[in-house]
Amino acid sequence: MRVSLPGGGPHGFAGANLIVRLAMHVNPRGLGRVLGDGVGYQLMQLPRTVRVPDASFVRANRLPA
Repeated sequence: MRVSLPGGGPHGFAGANLIVRLAMHVNPRGLGRVLGDGVGYQLMQLPRTVRVPDASFVRANRLPA
């Protein structure tokens, strides 16, 4: 398992700006959801691979009901 240290202030500022800009485009158009850095995505089962991006977008048709 590999664990990464959290980013510092400039990293957090850049991530927050990205989330705001994505949300300003996505939300009014109902395209899906913009999510912050607290969400993990399991990409593969074996070996178990989980990624936690600083910002992500999930299309509306991929969201759970």
